[in-house]
Amino acid sequence: LAGADQNDYQKVVQHYLKPDEKYTIAQVEEKIGTAVIPSLESSTDNILHRTKQLYIETIELNKDLLVQLRQKYPDRKFIVSGMLGLSA
Repeated sequence: LAGADQNDYQKVVQHYLKPDEKYTIAQVEEKIGTAVIPSLESSTDNILHRTKQLYIETIELNKDLLVQLRQKYPDRKFIVSGMLGLSA
């Protein structure tokens, strides 16, 4: 895959590796070679980090929204997810 552009790289990976399956490093090496493993690991780590960050930001956004709604509508009650760590 040396010298291939990113689209070619992605096509090769998608051809041999399916998104909903788990693979060992040995299986990846067998299917597409060792050159792409560091890049796959780095990309996966990056995606996982961003997913965690989005989760945290979504919780914070929901907390902020709840505060705003409570200020705007003080006489109303709200259903609050336990994930927010706040009381209704």
